[in-house]
Amino acid sequence: MSSSTLLKGILLVICILVLLAGPDFTQRHSNPWGYDIKRDGVYWAGQLVAGADPKTFEWIKIDGKRLPWGRDAKRGFYRDRLVTNSDGPTFTAFAEDWSLAKDAHQVYHGERYIEDRPWFTGLRDKVKTNFRTKAKFVRTVAGADGATFTHWQYNFFKDADHMYEQERVIEGADPE
Repeated sequence: MSSSTLLKGILLVICILVLLAGPDFTQRHSNPWGYDIKRDGVYWAGQLVAGADPKTFEWIKIDGKRLPWGRDAKRGFYRDRLVTNSDGPTFTAFAEDWSLAKDAHQVYHGERYIEDRPWFTGLRDKVKTNFRTKAKFVRTVAGADGATFTHWQYNFFKDADHMYEQERVIEGADPE
């Protein structure tokens, strides 16, 4: 087999793989981890963020930290997910704990995310952890008041009625 025939075969295989991979394979976004705001939409790590308005979208950054939260004029977002019933104009996050965000009404906890890696697959079977593979969901922190929810210290937060360790209420603790 000649080298030119081999080269043509390799090029043909590459072309077939590109076609099979679809448009995501050839689409380039400048930010492999985080938001990328384009004219045609907002992307999180190459995934289109459904419902995000690219004209008003902003990536939430606090003290120079880029957090996995964003907002537009109407609602908040966690990674590539819309935060249901969130209020965009008052939506913000906490640099002290990137898994928490709030608006004027509610507090949200974004599930941590680790891609399915071989080292993690073995680890998750041996160690109980709050990390989930390929989990990207947001839940409301039950009973938390978004208007008064603030960082207290370390991974502790408080609102008018409760103290929290991250998103969990500390029973009997006085927020005063």
